[in-house]
Amino acid sequence: MKASEVKKAVDAILEDGVSTKEQYLRAVPMIFEMRNAIKGAKEWLAVLNERHNRLSELAAGYAIDHAKALDEPLAAVKDGIESGTVEIGGETYRLTISPDAPKRISGGNLTQGFLADLPKDWVKTKLVLHQSALEGTSPDELARYDLKRDMKRVWSVPANP
Repeated sequence: MKASEVKKAVDAILEDGVSTKEQYLRAVPMIFEMRNAIKGAKEWLAVLNERHNRLSELAAGYAIDHAKALDEPLAAVKDGIESGTVEIGGETYRLTISPDAPKRISGGNLTQGFLADLPKDWVKTKLVLHQSALEGTSPDELARYDLKRDMKRVWSVPANP
């Protein structure tokens, strides 16, 4: 099913609700149609995002390498930040060049182990909820701290034996 068809079918189900067995039997398979449509959309979005980033880099590279590519040439705006503009078809586009977030030269991830070896003033402690420590905690005890634990409802297709 095409994503637009899935959306239309799901919209109809949502409008009618699920209060009869017939509606229920239509709804459950559509959950998985939606899942497939979402997966396809995410894959397409990743393709578009990759192309966007490549095209942006190529155009920026051209603007940097060709002094007359920008109507308002690159100029320092702040420490380490440059900006310039070009007008194309009545629309003004701005190129801003600034330092990105630090990343590892080796290409590795910024793991906890890696971060632990950096100078202490380069890292900060981040408080996060230790969820496994809450296992077995009663709803009343959680509520005392303005917490609750809703029940998740997840549909799946069992694997064939």
